[in-house]
Amino acid sequence: ETLLKSLRTTKDVFVFGCTTGLRCSDIFNLRFRDIIQQENHFYLAMRAVKTGVITRVKLPPYIIDIVSKRRKSKSESSKIFSPISNAQFNKNIRKLAECAGWTHVIGKQRSRNGVQVEQMNCTIKKTYRFCDLLSSHTMRRTAITNMLMLGMSEQVVRNISGHSP
Repeated sequence: ETLLKSLRTTKDVFVFGCTTGLRCSDIFNLRFRDIIQQENHFYLAMRAVKTGVITRVKLPPYIIDIVSKRRKSKSESSKIFSPISNAQFNKNIRKLAECAGWTHVIGKQRSRNGVQVEQMNCTIKKTYRFCDLLSSHTMRRTAITNMLMLGMSEQVVRNISGHSP
């Protein structure tokens, strides 16, 4: 299935976020000049909006492909991604996941007075599907999990993600 332009943009932002661990506010503020090439490698060098922490992350080729296809004669000071409201971005992520077939039923529980209670989707009065539970924050959790699984030290991952100990 061919994706609408808005869903293709959301997919690119989502993949970028799952790779770098950046917050949406930082991703939507990225400019082409924040991508630096040194020898044959590309790096992201930027200051986080929320924390002011400077992040420098080596970027894999598939991220450079995403950035390159968005460049199309734009200036270095242009933003890489057009901003989307957080609510619309989350709707788009859920639609993408549904299109990808990530629709298996998955439990969502909360603890009330020490007792686990199954949560129901209020709009359809059923349990949640996996695609219903995805959001922009899924990008950061995915990136942090992958970095740790790849053997990066916890301190380095904290520095990249802007989390305190």
